[in-house]
Amino acid sequence: MSQVIPTVVLRTARENAGFTQSSLASRLGITASVVSRMEKADVTDRSVAWRYLDAVGSDECAAIKEFYDRAWTDSERPSFLHPDKDSLWLIEQSLQQLALFEQASDFDAILSRPIQSLRSRLLGTAQYLLRTDHTIAWVGQIGLGKTTALSYATGLTLPSETGRQSVFPTGSGRMTLCEVIVKAAPAYGLAVECLSADEVRGLVSDLVNGLAKRESGVSTEMDRVLRAMAGIHREATVDNGKKRFIDPLRRMLDDGDQPEEIINRIVARMNLESRTGSTTILSEDKEGGLEWLSTNVTKINSGQHPDFGVPVRITVLLPSRILRSSPYEISILDTKGIEGTTQRPDLRSQIDDPRTLAVLCSRFNDAPGEKPMALLREVTETRSDAAERGRLCVMVLPWLDEALGVHGDDGATPGSVEDGYMIREEQALEALGREGLPEVPIYFFNALQEDPKGVWESLNDQIRSMRGHYKDRARRLASATQSLVDDAHAAASVEARHDVAAAVDRFVARKSELPMLVRPAHQNLVEQLRLGTASSIAASMNRRGGWAQFSVHHLLGVGVRTDAAARSGKAFGGIAEILDDLESQFSHLSDVQQSLAGLREDLKEWEQEFLAQALALGRAAFKPSLDEANDLWRKCTDRWGRGGGYRDDIATFVEDWFVTTEELDGARKTVESGLNQAWKELVLDALTKATRFDDGTAMGEGS
Repeated sequence: MSQVIPTVVLRTARENAGFTQSSLASRLGITASVVSRMEKADVTDRSVAWRYLDAVGSDECAAIKEFYDRAWTDSERPSFLHPDKDSLWLIEQSLQQLALFEQASDFDAILSRPIQSLRSRLLGTAQYLLRTDHTIAWVGQIGLGKTTALSYATGLTLPSETGRQSVFPTGSGRMTLCEVIVKAAPAYGLAVECLSADEVRGLVSDLVNGLAKRESGVSTEMDRVLRAMAGIHREATVDNGKKRFIDPLRRMLDDGDQPEEIINRIVARMNLESRTGSTTILSEDKEGGLEWLSTNVTKINSGQHPDFGVPVRITVLLPSRILRSSPYEISILDTKGIEGTTQRPDLRSQIDDPRTLAVLCSRFNDAPGEKPMALLREVTETRSDAAERGRLCVMVLPWLDEALGVHGDDGATPGSVEDGYMIREEQALEALGREGLPEVPIYFFNALQEDPKGVWESLNDQIRSMRGHYKDRARRLASATQSLVDDAHAAASVEARHDVAAAVDRFVARKSELPMLVRPAHQNLVEQLRLGTASSIAASMNRRGGWAQFSVHHLLGVGVRTDAAARSGKAFGGIAEILDDLESQFSHLSDVQQSLAGLREDLKEWEQEFLAQALALGRAAFKPSLDEANDLWRKCTDRWGRGGGYRDDIATFVEDWFVTTEELDGARKTVESGLNQAWKELVLDALTKATRFDDGTAMGEGS
């Protein structure tokens, strides 16, 4: 099968050289329509592509031909336009070099393990770099202005009477009902994931029962959507000369209607059977794409679109010049605003995703901000690698002239906005340092007054830096490959690897089990119950802990992970010190150095796998007991609507239940045995295996 070349590579070369389709057609001796048809195809046959490139004749065309002439056999070939094609070619060359070295007649089996390790690490690095998709997730508390900021930063705005406005519904907070993802696409469209009919009914039940107890049963955003879907709105009236709202639902309850009857009535009015839409696309022959998006997103987000139910995620597709200007395939994620706890599964998944940059938003006067500090504290306590790998930043969102009002060390105010930013950045970094939190990049963006180009470039630069870690790894691995091939002292390696294996064996013997419990899992849950919002806690209690905005099971998982991080920290530090000593001892043996460097990188990955397993254990272990805790849930749900102190009372109920319920001993034993099993399999066994030959003998044994 003949090789084909991506046509976009050819078209880019033509455009970069300054040729039009017509001028190139003249050089080729064909008509412009033929060139046009060819460039509309996804790929072009090699022989035709070479003729095309020769006609353009630029240095870039020569580089393209040289690139596609390379023999690419051990990994996937990227496009010539790939931003990291040179790093990927370096990896490919190293893989080919290893294959040839391993096939040589004088190859020494002592090097099989380091070669296997190198090859695996090279392929993993290539897999990360080959993909160019990344998400920029904007995270912040309700009413902060993050939706407005991300809209301006990415050009998702429309003309308005005051200048520009976001295509998404914005206001003074509580406007965004669900997660919104923005992706570049050839045409305008929306993909919507909605709650099931049963889940919607559950929300209606929360709304009505909350009103019956004179409390807010659902969030403000959800209250608005449910009422809109059912066509039940508060009605303005004048009473004794004063304007006020009359709530039809409260009136039904006051008239003696039973909550269940009202719930049935509301659900019937929603016409859920007709709200089954999942996508909508703007016809290519229609104009006004952003206006169309704005109208439909607003309707879906507010429950006013007749084709869609209650959305949990809206994916916005559009031809975006700004998104496409990035060398990467960027998606923008507007997370649901934080209210109460920051320990949410959706936020954790973004922070732990190696391809996501989490933008932690803060007000100017509060920078670095309460919620970003809480998230950074969680990252630190659970030993996530998000900060270390550059996947976090703080985005400070000034309003009006706030930057000119900040005071420096001398008490004076700055003479320019830039100086104000510099003062606040220094103060924010000091605040992070005082709390022992990681120093992360801090950006400033006044959406209504500043050109978004700068902040967009900063975010792209940070993604480039995230990828830079893998490019650096590729260079280190290529160097290690060359050293291994050029300088393989097999005899000396045998003895050195025996010493490495012995050191690891001694460590494994000392650390066969984790230290004792440091922090009970339920302690984190109790703390978050005292910090969360009452309505989210009530919704969670109504669902036996299963509410996404306040997931009891996730909070217990975070508690177990925090404890596991505390209990294993010294052990991970100890093995790191052992590796330091071994690297110093065997600095003259390049293949051993490579193995130790690889072991150090593996150790970081094993640590993250172990801690992720700890979180999963905590989520699952207590769930069966919680599912059967009828008295606890009844007590918690009955407490709703009975005056102040609700959060503290729920925290006390839950804490007492965890302390006094003997049946939980089984769950705790499950967690403990699971942690030690994960510690053994994911860390200790992995260490042992990494310092053994394929036949199971220790490094140096049997040789």
